[in-house]
Amino acid sequence: MLLAAPSFSAASTSTDNDSFKERISGIEFEIPYNESDVYVEKSVEGLVSKIEVFEKGSGKLLDTFAVEDELVENENELFSAMSNTVLRNITRYRPSDADNGLQTWIRSVIEVYNTSSFTQIQNVQDTRWFTGSGGHTIENASAYAVSTTGSFPTASINVYGDTTIQVITSLSASAGFEAAGFSLGTTVGSDYYYRKTVDLSFSYSVY
Repeated sequence: MLLAAPSFSAASTSTDNDSFKERISGIEFEIPYNESDVYVEKSVEGLVSKIEVFEKGSGKLLDTFAVEDELVENENELFSAMSNTVLRNITRYRPSDADNGLQTWIRSVIEVYNTSSFTQIQNVQDTRWFTGSGGHTIENASAYAVSTTGSFPTASINVYGDTTIQVITSLSASAGFEAAGFSLGTTVGSDYYYRKTVDLSFSYSVY
């Protein structure tokens, strides 16, 4: 429901004890974990490139970041092959086990200008929340992306967002949602309406 990224290796660059950087498909993400506590797997499938962050020892999936190139009709001169400008979807997913199996993600659609020696983010076209299928919705969604330099073009972006997940479930399934931090709002017949407010942010750059 709409409301509003074959393995290969790449070196990571440490920034501080609480985060490090990983690059994939021309986008560098800030990974908000201590590098000694996690390991990273990268993959490319078609137009989608992903960075998955796992907890060492347990192997638990903690985070997923993605880059996806959009196929754009060349009728639009701005995004034609000759213009060197492409649309890219930059995404961070919430781990589904944090929300009792429900998946939500925040995505920023950017225009990237690239030549053999120079790359910059021209503009952010859109930033919004998405959710997977099933008996749930996201409400009161807020999402925005800002240039770290305060203007465009830029080399780096910060994305921020929060939303409320609402799920309709039964009494027998309610314990799992309560354990995941959902609160009961109301009941209608045999339907139980649970809600949980979540937030998500991330940073990325082209250098």
